[in-house]
Amino acid sequence: MKSGTQAGFQLHVLNLCWTDFRYRYTTEEVWPILAEVSLDNPAFLIDETDIRLYDWQHQEIWLTSLTMTRLHEAGGVRLLRDAVGRAFIVTLNHERLYGGLFYDPGGAAAIRFPVIHSLGEPVEVLRIRPALGSGWEPDSPHFAAQCQAIADPSIFTRLAERNLLGTPAAGNPGAG
Repeated sequence: MKSGTQAGFQLHVLNLCWTDFRYRYTTEEVWPILAEVSLDNPAFLIDETDIRLYDWQHQEIWLTSLTMTRLHEAGGVRLLRDAVGRAFIVTLNHERLYGGLFYDPGGAAAIRFPVIHSLGEPVEVLRIRPALGSGWEPDSPHFAAQCQAIADPSIFTRLAERNLLGTPAAGNPGAG
């Protein structure tokens, strides 16, 4: 497990589940819980060193092979594979930006806050939803708020500074 003291982009996979939210469905209902939960002992922490590339348009975090090995050794692959219903928080320089749940890509719940799908066998991609490039229009205040949180320009700037933005097809010179 990594220390949570590093600055920069971090994804905290928490020891908190949807049941702890009492199955709430909106950001307004779950954010107060996520805003107060301790980030000191996450189930797993993913930071900039774990990212091979971040596909901004599709909101996909592609993990490095070293991270996939670390996940496997720490039991994190199972944790991410079985993370459906587990909470997460995204931080930048220790500031909480948004959070939500890991959720099944085929799930039918009408969740109106960000979700992450763990994809691949073994897990190599974390797909954040809603996707910015999906063509969806922010037709409701809930959806618009989700997109605004996920598309925070400070995240884009930080990832660009670290040369982590890219697409899987194009690769990334800093991949590892």
